[in-house]
Amino acid sequence: MMIRGFFDNLRAGVFAVLVHLILLAMLLVSLDWTPEPGSAEPQVEIVKAVAVDPQKVEAELEKIRESEARKRREEQERQERLEDQAERVKEAREAEEQRLAEAVRERAEEQQRAAAERERLAEIRREQDRLADVRRLEEKRLAKLEAERKIAAERKRQAEEDHKRIEEQRRQAEVERKRIEQEKRKAEAERQRIVEEKRRAEAERQRIEEEKRRAEAERQRVEEEKRRAEAERQRIEEQKRRQQAELAMQAELAEEELILKRRRQSLRQRNFNQYVASIQDKVQRFWRRPLGVPKGLSCIVRVAQIPGGDVVSANVTQSSGNTEFDDSVVKAVLKASPLPRPRDPDLFEREIKFIFQPED
Repeated sequence: MMIRGFFDNLRAGVFAVLVHLILLAMLLVSLDWTPEPGSAEPQVEIVKAVAVDPQKVEAELEKIRESEARKRREEQERQERLEDQAERVKEAREAEEQRLAEAVRERAEEQQRAAAERERLAEIRREQDRLADVRRLEEKRLAKLEAERKIAAERKRQAEEDHKRIEEQRRQAEVERKRIEQEKRKAEAERQRIVEEKRRAEAERQRIEEEKRRAEAERQRVEEEKRRAEAERQRIEEQKRRQQAELAMQAELAEEELILKRRRQSLRQRNFNQYVASIQDKVQRFWRRPLGVPKGLSCIVRVAQIPGGDVVSANVTQSSGNTEFDDSVVKAVLKASPLPRPRDPDLFEREIKFIFQPED
């Protein structure tokens, strides 16, 4: 690309030089090179000697000398005019050659600046692609965390339902046990009544046997109650352990959400800084240093804009100490309107402050 631009500039420069050489030749040809009448050597006529008046001869000679002197002066003036015209043509040609050389140099510098600008824009596009990849990864991670949070909530709900179901089963078992005991007592009373009526002699023995049986049943019942109580205690311990694990998981999820929130805030700040930097770059392109203003100055500018980037007003909130520099910055902001838009519309602000410090 640069080689092709160089040959294009070379062809343009050669063409311009040829045009000026042709114009110069036409100018030289248009000059009056025809010798003036009377500039040729006077022809001497041979006359026969006759007696003449010396004073008349002297007068005629004086006239001839004056005529010759006048012709020489005219010839010299014509030569001086020609030399003056040639000098002006030479100066015009040199000025045109210098202008062409300056144009070629400026064209080369402009191409170098354009190449640098293209490289900078390519770097910005690469950075934008990298940030887009980071944003996609963050979105995937947030989606994964949201799924894990839903799973944890579902597990907690199922644990609470299991706890309620087990409590209900225990209550129903207790009611059933009491009912069975009541039925047993009724059956035993009926049996005892029948046995008492049939076998009064065996009443004492049966009573003792019944007491033994009841004692054994009570022992078994107590053992069963102990076993159930131990199972209930283990179940409650397991439930507490699960609840603690759920709470720990919820705390970890909350911590992850806080970290992600901070990362999103940091990413937003970086995008906003890039947005402000794009505004600074455009203002920098439209800024011209006033004559006599020293380098190393900076100021803080407040810009009011509307959606779309059109500048409503601009003023310096913290002066550089140089009024001409401050005024030139405000003019550059107004010339840069409309200002660049942010990639994310949420980053737009109607009023923006930034430090303007030109690259010296």
